[in-house]
Order: sequence, then structure tokens, then C-alpha cells
Amino acid sequence: MGWHTNCPIWVTETPKKETDHMRPRKRKTLIIFAIAALLVLYSGMLDAQTMDEPAPEKVREALQTTREVIERARSIVMESTSQKARLMLDQAASMQMMAEGKVHDSLRQSLRLTLEARQLAYQAIALARQEMKAERTITRTFEETNERIAKVRNEMIEHDIRGGRAVRLLDEARNMLEKSRLNVQQHRYKLALKLAESARSSVLQAEQYIKRIRTMKGMVERKLALLEKLRDRAAERINVMENERARMQLELVGQQIDRTRQLLGEHRYMAAKISLENCEKTSRNLIRQFPSQNLSNPGLMLEESYRLLERAKEMISPQNDAGDVESRGFIDEAKRLLTRAGDELAENRDESALRLINEARNLLRLATIDERKAMTKEEVRSEIQRAEALGEDVIGAVEGCDAPGVQMLLDRAAARLGKARQFLDEGELPNARAEARIARNLYQRVREICGSL
Repeated sequence: MGWHTNCPIWVTETPKKETDHMRPRKRKTLIIFAIAALLVLYSGMLDAQTMDEPAPEKVREALQTTREVIERARSIVMESTSQKARLMLDQAASMQMMAEGKVHDSLRQSLRLTLEARQLAYQAIALARQEMKAERTITRTFEETNERIAKVRNEMIEHDIRGGRAVRLLDEARNMLEKSRLNVQQHRYKLALKLAESARSSVLQAEQYIKRIRTMKGMVERKLALLEKLRDRAAERINVMENERARMQLELVGQQIDRTRQLLGEHRYMAAKISLENCEKTSRNLIRQFPSQNLSNPGLMLEESYRLLERAKEMISPQNDAGDVESRGFIDEAKRLLTRAGDELAENRDESALRLINEARNLLRLATIDERKAMTKEEVRSEIQRAEALGEDVIGAVEGCDAPGVQMLLDRAAARLGKARQFLDEGELPNARAEARIARNLYQRVREICGSL
């Protein structure tokens, strides 16, 4: 037992003596390790600082590049009138001077400043070019718009056209151009360009308006000349026949011709067009007094052909219905032939006029031949309902429109719809559909007339 109890005592005493002997050596070792670690850390910090600092050659190259960019920017900016670009370039030059001054103190700061100066110089170049481009665009728009204004003015004087709407549009365009110039002087190019483009748009609208008026006026004048010639021929026949009713119709035609010319002289073009239409109707009523002469008199045949043309146009939709494309082509060609026939008739070339008239009448028959195709009662009823719906939309849309003849067209359309429903009840489907189409196209004409004012 004694040996077993003494053994642990011997074992514990031996390490204690060894620990006391090793303690100074371990302390010294730990100090050495700590000093080495600090040296390694400090060396790493020095290496990191050395790596962050740019090379002098790199800084010198950057400074030289920035100098070149600033010089190039200066030549571009000075060509423009952009104050913003000049201020930006001055700021870039100041920053470059700071970069030059820092090159001996801190390469890193010098590099940062010169790169920022270069970026400002590039921005100044971009801004100057952008504003120069805007100036050129505005200048071109000014020149184009002024040329168009002068062209419209000359056309109105040359053709004796007075259009209040065109005058207002031209005045608006001139005012917007003046405002645009003021904005250019204040270097507000975006607003200046917007005003210049709006001015050009107003002039384009005036051009289109004058073009429509000129076309309308020319058409009325040509038809009036033809009607006067037909009136003179009819007067000769009436004097021979001593037909009192026809003489009264002839006097009415003369009054309507005079009224149309008066409206033209007053520059009331739409009213003149409507008056001409009434004059043409009266002329057709007069022509009916000589049914036996139609085939031998090219003038009377021409008038009757124009009546057939109007009838065909009323029956064909003005929209892009696939089934009516070919028919509209026939009608357009017939109208062209009748115009040529009128010119031939005015030159007393009756044979050529008759040939053209007959060709036109054949085309008009082709344009309306599809009206005889089979159809169902439901299809016709649906077409009448569509015409009625269009009428309701048009009446609501043109409320307040005081254009001459609008109410007459609306009344005619309503009457046509009434006939369409009557024909439908009687089972006369082709006639019902024809009346519905005529009503629909009359509503379309009302919308066009009121929309053009």
C-alpha cells in the first residue's frame, strides 16, 4: 500500500520542477514571435501603400491625354454658342490645373483629378455638338416654314382664294416662329425646336386647306362653264318647242348659276359647291323635258351620265370594303372619262365626246351590277340598321355644325332610310339595300363637311 501512495507524489513533483525551469525561455519565445508578426504586418501595409500609389509614368501620360482632350474640346465649344458647354470646359481646365499642381505631392490625387477633368471635357464636347445640331435643325425648320408660308400666300393671291382658317393657321405659325427665335437666343433649344416644328405643322395644315379649297373652286368653275353652255343649247330647243314649263326650269337654272357665281365671288366655297349641286339637279330636271333628244345630244347625255355617276357613287361605300374596291375603280375611271368628254364638248368635238360618254356609262353599269346579286332579308335589314346607327353617331358628332347644306343632307339621309324600310317590308331587297347605302354615304358626307371646317 505504501508503494501505491508514494508513486503519485513522485510523478507530480517532477513536472513542477521542469515547468519552473522552462518558464523564462517560453516568455522569450513568445516575445520573439510577436515582434516577427508585427514586422510582417507592417511590411504588408507598406507593400499595400506602395501598390495603391500609381506609377509616375502613368500619371504623366494621363495628364498629357487630358490636355489634348481639353484643347480639342476648346475648338469645338468655341464654335458653338453653348454657355453651359463653356462653363463645363472652364471647370475642366481648372481641375486639370489642380491635377498638374498635385503631381509632386500625391500621384494618386493628381490622377483622379485629371481623369475627372477629362470626363468634364468630353461632356462639354457632347453638349456643344448637341446644341449645334439643334441650332442647325431649328434653322432648317425656320427656312422651310417661311418658304411654305410665302408659297401659301402666293397661291392664295394667284388663285384669288380667301380662307379664314388658312390665315389663322399662318398667323399662328408666324407667332410660334417668333417665340422659337426668342428661345434660341436664350439657349432653350428644346423648347425652341418644339415651337418651330409646331409652326411647320400649322403651315402644312394651311397648305392642305388651301389645296382643298383650290380643288373645290376649280371643280365648281369648270362645271359652271359647262352648265352655262348646256343652258344656252337648251334655250335654243325650248324656243323652238315653246315649252313653258321647260322655260321656267331654264330660268331657274340661270338664277342658280348666277347665285353660284356670286358665292364664288364672296369666297364662300362650300356654299358655292352646294349651290352648284342644286343647279345640277335643276338642269337634270330640265333635261328630262327632252327625253327624245338624249341619244343625239352629247351635252344632254353628259348631264344624264353625271347623274348616273352620282347615283353610282352614292351606292358604293367610301370605306375600304373589299367588295367595293373594284366598283370604286370603275367609278373613278368613269369620272375621268366624263371629264374628258366635257373638255371635248367644250371644243365642239361632239363625236369624241359621245365615244367617251358611252365608255363611261358602260363602266358605271359594271360598277353597280353587283346590286342584282341574291341577298337575304336579314342581310338587308342588318345593313339598314348599320346605316341608322351611323346616322345617330353623325347627328351627335356634328351638333352645332352650321355648314350650308348639312341639314339638307341629313334630311335626305333620313328620307332614304325611310324608303329602305318601306322597300324591305315590300320585299324589294335590291332597292332597300341601295337606299340604305345611299343614306350611309350621305351621313359620311355630312361628317366630312363638318370635319373640314
